[in-house]
Amino acid sequence: SQNQIEFLDVIQNNAGRMKRLIENIAQFVHEDEPFANYPMGEVDLREVAFSAVRSHTLSAGDQGIELELVCHDVDYRIVGCEVLLERLLDNLLSNAIKFSNLGGKVIIRLDQTDQQCSLAVEDQGIGIDPKDLARIFERFLQVHRGQKDHAGGLGIGLSICKEIADYHGARIEVVSDLGQGSTFTVTWNGRPAGTDRNAANEDPTASPLSDPAM
Repeated sequence: SQNQIEFLDVIQNNAGRMKRLIENIAQFVHEDEPFANYPMGEVDLREVAFSAVRSHTLSAGDQGIELELVCHDVDYRIVGCEVLLERLLDNLLSNAIKFSNLGGKVIIRLDQTDQQCSLAVEDQGIGIDPKDLARIFERFLQVHRGQKDHAGGLGIGLSICKEIADYHGARIEVVSDLGQGSTFTVTWNGRPAGTDRNAANEDPTASPLSDPAM
């Protein structure tokens, strides 16, 4: 019945939130070597983004929020840990949904050039106060979000995103306008993992995306 379907949706959404919470706490507890057991390999960011959209469709729909993936038919492969990148995007996307207004839109945007690859999550939500932006990636920071303060959380999700980005040699940045929304962008500088390595070898200044230690 429809009631049973809705009940199962609630269970699935709650299970997803609990899974994210457990993963974030586990990473925090093992802060000395949080990524010791996460091997690096070739990762297609487009597949990571597709998976994230599928996972969050129900929770977004419950709030009347539209999810949109914007990308092109190009190579979005990098060298990284797929599990960690999924966690990074999962945290960013769940935050975007949580702090969006009813009927809004959340966009996951992939961009690729010869020298960099970026993954961005854009929302049209309540935004972040300018005085909190400089500290937004600090652990246990819970900024005031007005009527959204009831949304809860431990204040470690964004700090974990920063740690994962750092581990991959990427940078994470945020641009936000209070009352207008926020955009979190993770950027890898260098050549994509799928490009011709000979070209990279010809340029001694090239910084391949496939080198996580850059």
